[in-house]
Amino acid sequence: MTESIRLILDASAVGRFPSSHVGEPICEVRDEGAHFGVPVMALSAGAAAAGYDNVGVLIANDACQPLDIGLARWRQLAAALTAIDDAAAAHAIVFALEADCRILTARPDLYVRFGDEAPIIPIEE
Repeated sequence: MTESIRLILDASAVGRFPSSHVGEPICEVRDEGAHFGVPVMALSAGAAAAGYDNVGVLIANDACQPLDIGLARWRQLAAALTAIDDAAAAHAIVFALEADCRILTARPDLYVRFGDEAPIIPIEE
């Protein structure tokens, strides 16, 4: 499911869509013929900031792969929640580690427990 995913958006990135800081990276992924993943938890949390219409545009993008954690990954999610005190960010890290890709985020502080090796791309504004 995550084989062609090259980027994960967390809730803070969803909340900033359609800014160019989010739009450009997802266009690059699409141009490569790959996908960007967005955990359903991040879509829900980000909708409050981005607005339902903007989230609708995001998930209508043919490169968008909505991701649901499902029961099979409950242990990975529990482990992530011990390191990250944010459910949406914990979902993002589980998928990023599975897909071996980075998380686009405006909240790099959420991932500090992963140190300098945190799989993130900070959104600079």
